[in-house]
Amino acid sequence: MGQVYYDMGFLSSAEVVECSASDLVGQYVGQTGPKTKAVFEKALGKVLFVDEAYRLSEGHFAKEAMDELVGILTQERFRAKLVVILAGYDQEINQLLSVNPGLSSRFPDEIVFENMSSAMCIKVLEKVLAKGNVVIDGLVDPSQLYTDFVILFDRLSDLPSWGNARDVITISKKMIRTAIENSLSSPQQGSGSSITLSAPDALACMRDTLKDLCDRGNVPKNPPSSIHPPLPPIQPPPTATPPSIRTTSATKQSTNTAPLEQPPPEPAQEVKEESAGRDPGVTDVVWRQLQADKAAAIEEQRRREEAIEKARKEFRKAQEAQEKAQMEIAKALEEARLAHQKRREEIMRKLEEERLKGAAARAERARKLAELKAREEAERLKREKEARAQEKL
Repeated sequence: MGQVYYDMGFLSSAEVVECSASDLVGQYVGQTGPKTKAVFEKALGKVLFVDEAYRLSEGHFAKEAMDELVGILTQERFRAKLVVILAGYDQEINQLLSVNPGLSSRFPDEIVFENMSSAMCIKVLEKVLAKGNVVIDGLVDPSQLYTDFVILFDRLSDLPSWGNARDVITISKKMIRTAIENSLSSPQQGSGSSITLSAPDALACMRDTLKDLCDRGNVPKNPPSSIHPPLPPIQPPPTATPPSIRTTSATKQSTNTAPLEQPPPEPAQEVKEESAGRDPGVTDVVWRQLQADKAAAIEEQRRREEAIEKARKEFRKAQEAQEKAQMEIAKALEEARLAHQKRREEIMRKLEEERLKGAAARAERARKLAELKAREEAERLKREKEARAQEKL
């Protein structure tokens, strides 16, 4: 950050001075003001980064530090001569800006760092697990397990206490510990170069973390289904053809469980013959219930595929937006660097011109001085010659 502002010509140094609330707040009355001013003196021409700045809104001495900060930023010695960054969580920073009415106008620019996407969280999780030689069985895109992970990470990122990569690392450590414990109970599982963690164990670790964060933040564990749909159970990948239906008699046990030879009709297709493809002894009620269950299963599979496709499109859209933003930032930085380089080259050219002009002027003065001395010497010799001639006369 300091290098960026320095390259743009805003600062005289690329150094970043980091401090916390304890570096600005004193322990007794009258100590906060000089302590805060000393930190600003140290950061002149640099970037002053105040970490966990929301702590400045707590306590009487902290408010004194904020009042001193506002006063310093209006002084001619400090105004437009350093960059001050207040870092913290959104809600706490908003509370901090409300402590002093003139504070928000001193900090007009706000940079909000959004939570990591679910796909990025999964990539970080896989990277940390790879360092511990742990692999989650079936975590590929697309798959049912991948969709479950996306839903769980979406729920976690909505929590106010979510720490992004920090909490992802905590989850990965829990998964590594679970995988090692499972490998110790099943030696054949850990015989290879890596340890495989089953999908139910991985989901259990995720749900435990979600429950812990909800308990700590007093957040409901089951959000509305319209926002976060419930996680479906883990199922094998869908096949291209629907499964065959086997029916048994409602009045007696039958061994005729062979699959139907004819493919099942479409859900919207009207069945012309009520008993077509029905096993002997199956009542109308049972047969209609089987057809309804079959249609419901097909509809559920369709909705699940649509949800996966929608999540994939949203991920691609977010990834494209992120790449576009990164390209725009890189373009702006490159333009600023080129403008700074152009200004620097112009300044160097002018300095070189001034140096050459000065050297030429000095050479001209030296030449004129030499000519003057030569004329004076010639005049002196002429006068001496005339004097000797007069003496002879």
